[in-house]
Amino acid sequence: MLSISLSRCESGILSYVKPEQCCSRAQEVHAIKKDPTVSTDSAGMLKLGSKLAEPTCEANTELKLKSAWQRRNLAMDLAGLASFQVMEGWTQLLFSHLLREQPRGLAKVSLQQLLDCDRQMFTMASHVTMGNLRESADKSKPLDSAVNTLKSNTDILQYLIPLPITRSHEAPAASGSRPEKVQKTDKGKGAPRGTGKPSAPPKFQMPDGCTSHDDDNKPLCFAFQTGKCKFKGPPGKRCARGFHKCYKKGCYRAKPYYLCTHTD
Repeated sequence: MLSISLSRCESGILSYVKPEQCCSRAQEVHAIKKDPTVSTDSAGMLKLGSKLAEPTCEANTELKLKSAWQRRNLAMDLAGLASFQVMEGWTQLLFSHLLREQPRGLAKVSLQQLLDCDRQMFTMASHVTMGNLRESADKSKPLDSAVNTLKSNTDILQYLIPLPITRSHEAPAASGSRPEKVQKTDKGKGAPRGTGKPSAPPKFQMPDGCTSHDDDNKPLCFAFQTGKCKFKGPPGKRCARGFHKCYKKGCYRAKPYYLCTHTD
């Protein structure tokens, strides 16, 4: 981690260090791996060597991210880029927004917003300190004044604005287990006086190719098909028996069956 900060001083250009690169010394020791590499020497012969893989650490939680940034702040102080107090103050400012309660309808500031804000601050600081990353004669660190100035810049703080909570509204799934309603038929007149037994109600005969419910499983009025329904509403509306639509399969036009041509 310190070697990364020193390389920034030598090049004179400030670049962003990801939190995953801010490993502790113990993590660096445990993560040392030598990857085999193939290169050519001055005679053009192939040469087998090894290359140290760059160690990384986890920074996917609040505690791990804060610890990674704390190690970065210490490394920058040791390298003479910025004082630990100034950089730790910047870290505390970011986490104060993370813990802040937001008004109703707005989400809390996320870790990703903190990362984006931190990256933007370093990007703007790189432009301000271009070619001037060495400690001055009065022992002041080159990044201190830049960080103190930029931490109140609106171009940086805009990344910490709480975002509105998004709610997804899903339409309720249609239930396929809904029982079919049996269409009531007109009651037949009673038997003539003196017979003693009422006559059975006439059974409704549905023409071939017709159905009692449309494709949306909505019931259809049988009396409307023959013009005998007493409902006064406009065609297509529903009465107590069902919707006033043609009950021929696939048709369902707002016309009774005996008047519908099923094509217009």
